Amino acid sequence: TASLRKQLPGIPFTLESDIENVIFSVRGAESCIAVICGTGSVVYARDGAGLHRFGGFGYLFDGLGSGYDLGRDALVAAFEADDGLREPSELTRMVHEKLEGRPWDKLSDLYSGGRDVIAGFSPLVFRAARTGDASAREIIDRNFGRLLRLIGGARNRYGDGLPVICAGGITNNPEFAEYFKSHGVTPIFPGVPPVYGACVRCFDLYGEPVVTDEEFDQSFLQTLPD
Repeated sequence: TASLRKQLPGIPFTLESDIENVIFSVRGAESCIAVICGTGSVVYARDGAGLHRFGGFGYLFDGLGSGYDLGRDALVAAFEADDGLREPSELTRMVHEKLEGRPWDKLSDLYSGGRDVIAGFSPLVFRAARTGDASAREIIDRNFGRLLRLIGGARNRYGDGLPVICAGGITNNPEFAEYFKSHGVTPIFPGVPPVYGACVRCFDLYGEPVVTDEEFDQSFLQTLPD
């Protein structure tokens, strides 16, 4: 903060969670449940008293349906198939194909690659599920079930009727919306990038009403760099 104040003298700014950008990317949803589901995942409830976090404790403790969790489970399925603990499937075949070999032979690369490399296997889960792969479907149901429980906990505490706004790479898969709709939650996906929400918040800092009119939307989209 001190460094920014030196670089931006006299200009008001605030440092907040990136979840605020997601929330303010949707009109009229200042009170809501907001979900980010990418390499990691977290759920927030926002009400008049501020932000309330659910989950988001990192990959060692969450297990909340993030890209990392899905990718890890895909790799575990391949390890288990190689060890004879489960039947090989389309998912395990895809994992072998991506690795160009057995997971055991690539173990050091997987560890050194870290969370981003492991999250890179998550698309295979969705691709395999679309072929009818039961292992992939079970991974999706189990992971999204954990995330659903967090959303349920947030709603129970701060309002059953609160809309649920979702952002992040995993939410772009159609299985995400399908799963939650089938369990009584209709996710809202912002039609603009998160930087839109940051711009709306900037108006607050200057004492202007939150801008949500069509003229602003058009201007924003026309001037947004590719």
